[in-house]
Parts: sequence; structure tokens; C-alpha cells
Amino acid sequence: MFKRITNLLKTNTFQGIAIVTGGLFVGNVLSYLLQILLARFLSVSEYGIFTVLLSLSYIFTIPSTGVSNAIIKLVSELRAAGRFENLTAMFWKISALAFISGVAITAGLLAFRVPLAAYLNLESPNLFFYFGIFLVFLLLIVIPTAYLQGLLRFKDFAIFVIVGGLLRVLFPLILIFSGFGVRGVFVGMGLGFGFAYLCALLLLKKNFTGYTDVPLQAHFKRLFQLSYATLLISVGMIILNNIDVVMVKHYFDAHTAGIYSALVTVGKVLLFGAGTVSVVMFPQISELTAKNISYKSKFKQFLVIQVALILAGIAVFSVMPYFVTNALFGSKFILAAQYLPAFSVFVGLYVLINFMTLFMIAIDKHSIFIVQLPVILLQVILIYLFHTSLNQIILVNITVTALALLLIVLYYVRYVGFSNNSGIQKTALN
Repeated sequence: MFKRITNLLKTNTFQGIAIVTGGLFVGNVLSYLLQILLARFLSVSEYGIFTVLLSLSYIFTIPSTGVSNAIIKLVSELRAAGRFENLTAMFWKISALAFISGVAITAGLLAFRVPLAAYLNLESPNLFFYFGIFLVFLLLIVIPTAYLQGLLRFKDFAIFVIVGGLLRVLFPLILIFSGFGVRGVFVGMGLGFGFAYLCALLLLKKNFTGYTDVPLQAHFKRLFQLSYATLLISVGMIILNNIDVVMVKHYFDAHTAGIYSALVTVGKVLLFGAGTVSVVMFPQISELTAKNISYKSKFKQFLVIQVALILAGIAVFSVMPYFVTNALFGSKFILAAQYLPAFSVFVGLYVLINFMTLFMIAIDKHSIFIVQLPVILLQVILIYLFHTSLNQIILVNITVTALALLLIVLYYVRYVGFSNNSGIQKTALN
């Protein structure tokens, strides 16, 4: 047993996870530092506003998440085929499309800012203008992030995450201390994403060729096919992890919503910490699939590490909930600690669902979305029916994620099986 663990620690699988985990750990520490400072300097209700808008950003940018996973897979396929001139041309065209999409979404938000503000109990509809600036750059940063993963540039990906994290802390704090409040936070984070994009260009330079007008129709067709499937899957994953925050803001008073927002933020320590396994797993399994090489051994390594990290995280949050909450947010949000053990179970289940879902995408089993969407609908219905306390919200989350995981396991047994020899034909790249 000890020898197996030692051998696992020496594999490229573990080393890649360690590098990405280190980078994401520093990046998340910086992200949480910003959120902790916001919790200290904003009122509980203002912090609730910040968190619900942040959750809305994930929902409004669902297409970008689906496209991101599709880009990672396509880039890994093109890398395997040595098509770097195609990678370069696609980067610039996709970046332009991302910027235009961000502007369009912002225009839509501004058009409906009054009813949106009324539903979320926001006093100032104009917040959506500053929120829109953040969304534009949030969409733009998706492209280099996906490229670094798809190219298996894990060291540079870690550097990119750390630099981006520093910038996203620096600019919001400058604007917060200048008296701009919540609107300054979103403008500052947008500026941080913008400068991080420029830094990513320097990192990607070694993989880019001079721009050439190569035919990209076949690649965009492939990207569309992948995006269609991954978009449907991303809808389920993002809503599953964010709709509860939005509905809590609607059904509960501002103070309780702020407490739940703090709980969600603490829970994301586990989400982002354990979730780094998927960041490394997805492009590697995708490349093996593109080369028609068996992924069985590699998948088992990733799965063992993923489950171990989840169990370790749940154990820490269950044993020391008050210490963790107080260390991150102070006594002002200490009421959130009582919910942390149960909430960590929900987050752990979510991380495992995300891992299995990305694995299915990597091996071209895109119909996995059929399993997810009914579960998401059930989550919304149950929260609509049962929302008298935060305990009920958390119990609903645990129930639906446990059901989703069970269905995904059954899907795996039915369509993949345990005696995998890959059996996937190499995708043609024109």
C-alpha cells in the first residue's frame, strides 16, 4: 500500500496536480483575502449584494464556461496534431467574439436593470453598469485560461493564476479605499482581468506562430459541436452551484442572505482546492482520447487523488467549523459556522460530480447532460417549496447532488464500463 502511494506521488499525474494546486492555492488565497477584506469593510447586507452579483456573473456567463471546456479539448487535439498556426489564428478570432459577447450581455443587463434590481432587492439599478464592465473582461479572460490548460502548460498556468489573483486584489482594494463601494469592487476586478489577459499573451507567445490566414471553418465547426454539448452540461453545473445563493437572497432577509454568502465563500475553499484535480485531468484525458490511447490507468490515478482530497476537506470543515469561519471572516459571520459541516458535504459531492462530468466530456460522452438537467429542475422546485431555514436549503442541495452523482455513476457503468480499452476513434482534424 505504501509503495503504491509512493509510486503515485512520483507520476506526472500527481506532479501536474501539485503544480496547478500550488498556483490555484495562492490564487485562491488572494481571492479570499479580497473577500475577507470586503467582509470587514462592507456591511453584511452590502456583502450579500456583492456575493449575489458574483453568483449572477456565473449564471450570465454560462455559455463561456461551455465554450471554455470545448476550447480546452480542441486545443489539446490540435496540439496533438501539431497545428500551432491554427491555434494562433483561432485565439484572436475567439477573443474578438468573447469581447463582443460581453458588450452585448452588458447592454441586455442595462435594458432590464430595473426589474432585476427589484427582484434582488437592490437599491441602485445602476450597479449593473459597473457589473457589466466586470462581465466583459470575465468573458475575455476565459480564452487564454483555456489555452494554457489545453496546451498542458501547467507551470505557466500556475504563474498566470497567481499574477491574475494579485491584480484582482490590487485594483478592487484601491477603488474600495477610494470610496467607490461595491461598484468599485466590480470595476477593479474587471481591470484585473484585463491586465491578466495581457500577461497571458506573454506566456502563450512560445506556442504562437505569426498570424496567418489559415482556413478555420472545420475547427470552428468542431468547436461548435463541442460547445453545444459542454454548454448544456455547464448549465447544470453552474446553476447547481449558484442558484441557491440567488434564491436565498430572494426568500430571506438581507442579514441571513449575507450569512449564507459567507458560508458559500468558506465552502468554496474546498471547491477550488479539491477541484484542481479536474483542471489537470481534463486536457490529459482529452489528449489520450484524441490519440486513441487507453485512459484507464490515468483516470484511476486522478480518481483516487480526487476522492482523497474531498474526504480530507470534509473532515477539516467538520472538525473545525468555528475556527475556519472565524479565521476567514471574523465574529461578524460566526453564525455561518454551524452550517459548515453539512455544507461541506454538498460541496464535496459537487466537486466529484464536476470531476466525473469533465471526464465524460474528455472521452466524448457528451450526452451526460441528460442526467443533469432534471436534477437541476428538482433543486429549484425543492428550494421553492422548502425555504423556511438555511438548514432546509443545505439539505436540498445535498439531496440533489447525491442523486446527480448516483445517476452519473449509473451512466458511467452503462456507457463506459470498468473494463475500458478506450475504444474511441481519433477525431479527424482538417
